[in-house]
Amino acid sequence: MEAFAGGERLLIISTDAIGRRVAQHANAIDAAKRAGVRAVAYTSFPNPSAENPSVVATDHRETEALLTASGLEWTLLRNALYSEFRILEAQAALASGTFHHNQGDGRSAYVSREDCAAVAAAWLAGGAEHAGHTYDVTGPELLSADDLARTYAAAGGAPVTAAYVDDDAFVAGLQGAGLPPEVAGLLASFGAAIRGGHLDQSPNTVQELTGRPPQTVSEVLAGAL
Repeated sequence: MEAFAGGERLLIISTDAIGRRVAQHANAIDAAKRAGVRAVAYTSFPNPSAENPSVVATDHRETEALLTASGLEWTLLRNALYSEFRILEAQAALASGTFHHNQGDGRSAYVSREDCAAVAAAWLAGGAEHAGHTYDVTGPELLSADDLARTYAAAGGAPVTAAYVDDDAFVAGLQGAGLPPEVAGLLASFGAAIRGGHLDQSPNTVQELTGRPPQTVSEVLAGAL
């Protein structure tokens, strides 16, 4: 509580302790309330409903419920999947010539971490106009797996073909590449969420709150490949 003393606005960035972080977030919300903080924003995840198969949806849904019931002015910043995570994905696809995925025909608007940070800064510098708002923080383009394959090929200067595999095969491939089972399962759950249409939001939040357009996946890849 002492750490929040004198503060009026608090940004809670979700921790990486998946499955255990709701208690951490609850402690932060409670401490903020006892310290007299007026407004709290939380970095959440798009559409964290019970139907969303993403592994992270439950933690974000429960934290959102705690914050909105806290009596504090609240704002939810639902960050889309990060464009930076596409860098390793693109490198693997370029090395093999194939982008293996489990997202079916679904699409998602990947967002850069820089744009997420800019939106959070805009909220911190803002006021009561954001109270009670839920913002989907996304990139400018809804991209399918085929779109990503073309983007990776253009960025890396080599042909890439998208190839759909089921969830089990996707997990097996990731584990075969050296990822731990829990990480492979997490990534597979994101693909399942995209496939089910749970991550297809594409509003103009970054432009509206920061005054500049969000970065494309191609722009993020350009500085990394």
